[in-house]
Amino acid sequence: MPLPPPRERSGFRHPVDDLLVDLLTVYNDIDRFAKFTAERIRQELDRRPAPFAVAVVAAVVAGALLSWLLLALALAVGAVLSVGLRRYRSLRARAGCVPVRVLPGGRLQVLLIRSRKHPESYIFPAGGVEPGESPAQAAARETVEEAGVTGSLGRSLGEVVDAKSRTVVYALHVDAELERWQEDWRPREWFDLGVPGSPGAKQAASRVQRALLPKPVVQETYRRLEAAAAELAKEGEQAEQRVRNAGTPPTSRDSSRRRAKKAS
Repeated sequence: MPLPPPRERSGFRHPVDDLLVDLLTVYNDIDRFAKFTAERIRQELDRRPAPFAVAVVAAVVAGALLSWLLLALALAVGAVLSVGLRRYRSLRARAGCVPVRVLPGGRLQVLLIRSRKHPESYIFPAGGVEPGESPAQAAARETVEEAGVTGSLGRSLGEVVDAKSRTVVYALHVDAELERWQEDWRPREWFDLGVPGSPGAKQAASRVQRALLPKPVVQETYRRLEAAAAELAKEGEQAEQRVRNAGTPPTSRDSSRRRAKKAS
């Protein structure tokens, strides 16, 4: 009996959803083939001489057995994936940002905040996705609340999954630093990453890694930042150019860039 099509789900769609739909399609195709096979056997037994009919029936039965074997394999794979998907959906949905800025000369910097539970270490701003929010909206909101910065969202750095949560991470090209924000009791600090691809970038990266909380989701987020550093630096320079071309009045970004230049 054919299975009904899956109901549409709102929100984030995981790639496994598409694979399960494909498996369901295979099942329904094989179900139709089985009915066709039974009808074909009946017709051949009625129309053909006995020896020929037996040969045709044997070939059709062999094909049907192979199809059912493939069906069993597909259903087994689908069951395993279904368990994994249910486990994935039970994880807490989170989103966060990697706030970055580009200084003159192409030096990339990243903004980190102190961890609540481990104040000796730094983390990236992130938190839970509220009902009705998209991951991008949640990432921007959490970054304002925890780090006190705003800007334009850049590329997605993907989803980081651990035992308790799944966190969608975006780059944020900072254009303003607030003087007061919701969690301003948590220190924030800019860390220099150097010019991506330069010899000094490796030394800068090691300093940042030592400052980060040794939690898998934090370390994996930094690994993705490091891998995309060159592209993020280009994106930041393009964002700066768009602001200049638009003739936007100076913001706190300008003053923060001047402070960063003096500190360096």
